Amino acid sequence: MTKVTDIKKHTKNTVIYPNLKSAFRPIPLNEKYTVHVSPNQIEIIDHPSEDIEDEYGEFPSNSPSKPHLLGQEELNDLIRDLHLTKQPSEILASMLKRILNQKRLKSVFTGNKIPENFLT
Repeated sequence: MTKVTDIKKHTKNTVIYPNLKSAFRPIPLNEKYTVHVSPNQIEIIDHPSEDIEDEYGEFPSNSPSKPHLLGQEELNDLIRDLHLTKQPSEILASMLKRILNQKRLKSVFTGNKIPENFLT
């Protein structure tokens, strides 16, 4: 290895760098290799969302309008795919059941609100 601890500004030309593929050697600056200078100000270009068009167009909906309810086998597959342990999987199942029960309860009444006196 090259000892560079005693190198001064006026003796830096005496340093001999090894010719190894893994060694990074300094590159002399010239027209071909220049130092990149970052801009002082960053220009932010604002694109209105209406001007941007989706390259895929509109997504066709082949799925039914009703939500897909998970069966026990599909829930087990989801838990396995997410690599959940016992406690997080029980929490997920509990949350899904609560959401399902709320949706069923909402469908019984007209409108989106449950009457206040129903739960009391």
